[in-house]
This record gives sequence, structure tokens and C-alpha cells, in this order.
Amino acid sequence: MKIIFNKKAAVFLFSGLLACFLVTAGFIYVQLKDLDNIKALAVEKMEELTGRNVSIGAADLEFVKGISIRLHNVFVNSPNGDNRQFSAKSAWFVVKLWPLLNKKIEIRKLIVKGASIELVRNEKGQFNMGNPSRWLAEPTQSGLFKVLAASFMHRLSLSDSEVKFLDYYKMPGSDPFSISVKNINLTVNKHFLQKPFSFDLSGEIPNVHKSTAFQLSGSFDNIDGENGGQPIPVKGKMKIDQLHVPQFRPYLKKVLSATPDDSWLSLESDFSGNLGGNLRSEGTLKYSTA
Repeated sequence: MKIIFNKKAAVFLFSGLLACFLVTAGFIYVQLKDLDNIKALAVEKMEELTGRNVSIGAADLEFVKGISIRLHNVFVNSPNGDNRQFSAKSAWFVVKLWPLLNKKIEIRKLIVKGASIELVRNEKGQFNMGNPSRWLAEPTQSGLFKVLAASFMHRLSLSDSEVKFLDYYKMPGSDPFSISVKNINLTVNKHFLQKPFSFDLSGEIPNVHKSTAFQLSGSFDNIDGENGGQPIPVKGKMKIDQLHVPQFRPYLKKVLSATPDDSWLSLESDFSGNLGGNLRSEGTLKYSTA
């Protein structure tokens, strides 16, 4: 069989495809060039995830591992706007292209670096960011976990971050109990073929002697709200290296009230149970004095 190749038809077809490509590329360029609009979309998405008012310094559009939006100097304010509860040096969204062209953001990954969080419990026992036990018992109430559970978002990452806790509840005098957790690194991955979620958490608790290092890793079941309100199973491993016991004396005074100032606890254990509920632990606990 002899195939007749029409050069004019080929040129016409190629020209048509090139024109379509240029029109599409031009449309995408115009849409992505509007950084002010992309910045507004990103702020709107952050407010949806946190349930708080959000302000940012600048926004960049990058082509790293796909289309990504990097926000600089992110601040999350309290509901009444009186103070800032959360700040981060940067928040990086890896997003899908076509929803972005339609002025929507669908997150594939969320990576936050250099976050600083201040958690305060007042004299009445109320936390400034809601009830932490409810975050664990009812994670579907969080906008962030709703997106993680119900969308194609498959990674949440927090690195080089810090939490400062001030506790006024049942403390003698007017000064609060204060503790900082630094060098926090948290990764939550969503799996589609295995157990839905895995997590890794590490950090350090500074004290006057040396920092206490801790690591926590494991997995938990789906949090999409389709379990009829049943507890969410979780299991994993925990390691705490040289916890300075006197640093936590206000919370341990009933069981360790007479501990010397140079006492330490170390722990390695497996745990299992339910998020925000009962946990069972089995491992090794070491108590020592210098």
C-alpha cells in the first residue's frame, strides 16, 4: 500500500497545533502572572484551613515539583484580632494547575517552615487556641485535617518550628509556668493503599542542663468523619531521652514531689489506642540522678 503524504495538510495541521499551544500557553501565562490574585487566593485558603484571619508579606510562584505558591512572613491572628497566635517564615503550597487557572487552590502538599506558636492556658483552664484534647478526639473539626482527609492532599510538613506554652491554671503567684519546645519537625503523610496516615514528630525541650530530645512516629486510621463518630485507632513508637523531671514538677507533684533537682527520665515504648482517648504503652522507663 502506498501512503500519500500531503505536505500542505501536514503544514496546516502543525500550524493549527502550534496555534492552539500558543493560545493555551498565553492564557496560562496571563493567569499565573497575576500574583496579586494568587496571593489573595492563598490567603483565602489559609483562612479556610485555620479558621482565623491571615496576613502575609509576599507571595512567589515557583515551578518546583509542579506548580507551587510560596508565602513569606505568614501571620495567623486570634479570632478577635487582638494578637498573633501563629507565625511562619514561609508556607509552601504545591498545587494543581487547572484548579488554579479557575481561581481555586487544590493543595497536594503543604510545607511550613520556621513556625512559631504561642499556646496559653488562662486561670480558668481555657486555651487561647481551643481545646487541644478536642483536636485529637475530633480532628475532622479542623479545616486542615478536613482537607487532608477528603482531598488529594497527601503531605503536611512542619519544620524548624517552635511552640511556647504559658500556663496560668492553678499556678502559685501571678507568673505562669513556661516551657518551650524547639526544633519541631512534623510530617503527616496520606497513603492510598496502606493505612491512611503515617506521622513523624521530633523536637527538643531546652532546660538549664541539656535539651531533652523526643521522637514520636506511627500511623492512624482515616479521619474523614465516615466512622460514625467512633474513636480513631492509632499506634506507634515513642522515645524520650533525658527528660529533666524538676522542669515538670507542677504537673508531677502528686507522684514525684520529692524528686531531687538532678533527676531524669528516659522512655522507649510502643503505644496503641485511640486519638484523644485511652492509650496503652509498653516499653522501658529509666529514672536516674546525676
